[in-house]
Amino acid sequence: MKKRAAQFFAGCISLIIITTVQATSLPSPLLGKFLSIADIHFDPCTICHLGVKACPLIADLQRTQPEEWASIFESEGANTGINYYHDTSYSLLKITLIKIHSLNQSEHFNFVLLLGDSLGHMLRFKYILYSHDYSKAGFRSFINKIQNFLSQELQLAIPTIDIFPIIGNNDSYTGDYSVVPGGAFLKDTTENWSSLIRNKENRNNFIHQFPYGGYYETTLQTNAHQKIIILNSVLFGNVTNQSMQKAANKQLEWLHEQLISAHTKHQTVFIAFHIPIGVNIYNTLKNPLGEIQEFWNKEYSNLFRQYINEFSGSISAILAAHIHIQALQFLIFNPPRGVYVTYTPSISPIFGNSPGFKLYRYDLNSFQIKGSDTYFYSFNHHTGQLDWQK
Repeated sequence: MKKRAAQFFAGCISLIIITTVQATSLPSPLLGKFLSIADIHFDPCTICHLGVKACPLIADLQRTQPEEWASIFESEGANTGINYYHDTSYSLLKITLIKIHSLNQSEHFNFVLLLGDSLGHMLRFKYILYSHDYSKAGFRSFINKIQNFLSQELQLAIPTIDIFPIIGNNDSYTGDYSVVPGGAFLKDTTENWSSLIRNKENRNNFIHQFPYGGYYETTLQTNAHQKIIILNSVLFGNVTNQSMQKAANKQLEWLHEQLISAHTKHQTVFIAFHIPIGVNIYNTLKNPLGEIQEFWNKEYSNLFRQYINEFSGSISAILAAHIHIQALQFLIFNPPRGVYVTYTPSISPIFGNSPGFKLYRYDLNSFQIKGSDTYFYSFNHHTGQLDWQK
């Protein structure tokens, strides 16, 4: 976990400035609120046990529709057991969504960001192990049902506002860090996720833009001058796949066009993606030669920084996830100005971390983030703290 936690440095300069100011009578800004959820890593196999026999739960899930899954989880004992160093079980998903539903009742979110990695780790391996089905079609159907189930559960918890989903590196039919531009996963996911976006115009944008590369843009209902650009940063990794490289270049061109458009229309922008920019400390420490390992291909990283520098006046914040902990990063440019990156912790406790999510406050007029609260779930049985805490 120490190695994993070290990633939050992300290879960029961090800056903390402490100032003393005289109190004034300036009016307080009108605040909106949005929720940020990341790295759910839902794993329906958490109650299955190793052995030569297939897992009955997986067999039941295979032959039923996602609408019936919750009752199956409840009846087959999946509503027990939440453990560190495991991905998100049905039990953890359930108490998370109950808390989010309750929080929305009191805080009234304006929108929700789902920052990637909805699917659990190594699901292809686990599916074969617990179903004894080696077919690609069977696995695709199972993953598609998981995505459908998660979409339904999120809508039940947050029924009336836009939820903007983002692709993570585990969200794939073809393996970790694998994206097939225009492929079956993006097509199926478009269908599963489109209902999360309630606003008709934004939903149509998503349906039109998302299927090729997993990226899209959306304008907030509350203010046409506030825009969120959602990227698929899995495409920016150090990959040799030519179709992914082509899609990455196309996405960067699209990003530049979106930033030009936002600047022209005097829009303020959030940029959101899963895998952050900067040095991957975890992989760097594992490298036997001590070579610096970055999350993104350097060419893409340099172009991204160039665009952010060029339009930093239009960009309020960058939101990222992937490292499973909360952190703050400041991208500094020359002349001295910058954009900060704020990270959302994971729901999955697979690296020994407590599950968490963030509630942000922002100025409804300027679209500047004014603060955030992190909610985390402690299931430390020694202290008896089995509840969400702020």
